[in-house]
Amino acid sequence: MSSLFDTHKQIKEGEDFITQVASFISNSTKTSYNWAECVTTSMLSTVMGPRRYISNVIGKLPLNVWYMCVGPSGLAKKTVPLKNYLIPIIARVGQDEKLIMPNRFSIEGIIKYFPENGTGSIIRDEFTGLLKESRSKDYVVDLLEFLSELYDGTIQKRATITHQVNEIKNCYVTFITATTPYIYKVMRPEFYTQGTGNRILIELFDVEAIKENSCNPDEFFQGKAFDKKREDFICEVASILDEIKDCNARVFVPDDDAALEWTKFENECTQVAKSTYKKNMYNLHYSYLARSAEMALKLSGLYTVSRNWDRFLIDDAPDLAIILKSDMMRAIKKSKHHYQQFCKMLEQWRSRPELKTFSTLHEQADGVYDKLRQSPKPLTWTELRRAFGWDDYNWRNVLKFLHDTQKIRVTFGDSTQKGGRRPTLFYDDSEVTIVDGKVIGDWTVIQQKLRL
Repeated sequence: MSSLFDTHKQIKEGEDFITQVASFISNSTKTSYNWAECVTTSMLSTVMGPRRYISNVIGKLPLNVWYMCVGPSGLAKKTVPLKNYLIPIIARVGQDEKLIMPNRFSIEGIIKYFPENGTGSIIRDEFTGLLKESRSKDYVVDLLEFLSELYDGTIQKRATITHQVNEIKNCYVTFITATTPYIYKVMRPEFYTQGTGNRILIELFDVEAIKENSCNPDEFFQGKAFDKKREDFICEVASILDEIKDCNARVFVPDDDAALEWTKFENECTQVAKSTYKKNMYNLHYSYLARSAEMALKLSGLYTVSRNWDRFLIDDAPDLAIILKSDMMRAIKKSKHHYQQFCKMLEQWRSRPELKTFSTLHEQADGVYDKLRQSPKPLTWTELRRAFGWDDYNWRNVLKFLHDTQKIRVTFGDSTQKGGRRPTLFYDDSEVTIVDGKVIGDWTVIQQKLRL
């Protein structure tokens, strides 16, 4: 059988590590390349650990990066690369160090975990549960602030009844999660103004990334042939990451050209964030912009390792790693991409339908009736369903009640110019002239037409 993955060695020396691994993951899981790249970058970030940093006057900047992907369940294939590649690869790296950290925890529990395991990755396949609880539970609000501390690498001193006083601990934590658009229902502005959200690089599902052609059955169903190739790939990537984890490199410094490009980008981000904040301190863009340059600097260090990964494994490699202009420009471009994704996420969040909660049949019926009365034109069945989001059982009861009480009228609309299906239109009971349509008076016909 032919295969997309017929190579003697999966990872070739002299070629970019992130690009090679992300391409393999994207091709085999059918997830988008951008998300596969985030997953691969998270792998590399995890093994860099607390001993490596970018030197600057503010302080030592660690190379940990955090990611969140938002996309529909099933269609986006968000969690497949996490479960099939990220987790098994990280589990094979530094097995004695347990780099995969608990993904559900209390603050006391994770602090107790840290004395022996201060380095690792939190891989969470669903983030909305945490945000949903934070709307009603004070301890989870504290947990969001605690996540910010994990990102920054220093856990502040805490006094608890069980563990008494917990001393300040240093840690190195990466974080990656995939979630559905349900997050827009539970997310609040405080997620960003408080500081946790602006530490996470956003990647959104791109429906255009789905290929129109069906996959080749010979490539998709390879049986043991691909099972072995995937296992070899996982072992090879884990082996390389294990060596990178123990390599000599410690300090990362941009060369003059790279430093110039970064300072220009940092000033641009700062000035736009300043202007945005002055105009409206509640505009969430400023908080994300303010960290965009920091994100670019972290990524530039990771891209330096990715570009030169085989040279970093040489026994006598220096402990100083130079970030080139090409690495910095790649990082700045990627940071801008994630900011654009953040902007799109805000737009999706703000345009989400607000579904009003009704407790009784009469309240539900009044909600639909008010919606029809306020509309300047009759509403189609599609528009009405989208506005309330109920199941068939609810709709059947509500519409029958409105029909029996003669509060609505139902008719067929005009077909499209191309001869498409005629929409079902809903009117309120006011004096409305129905053009080119006949009122459907029989509830059984309405129910059949709406498939309720």
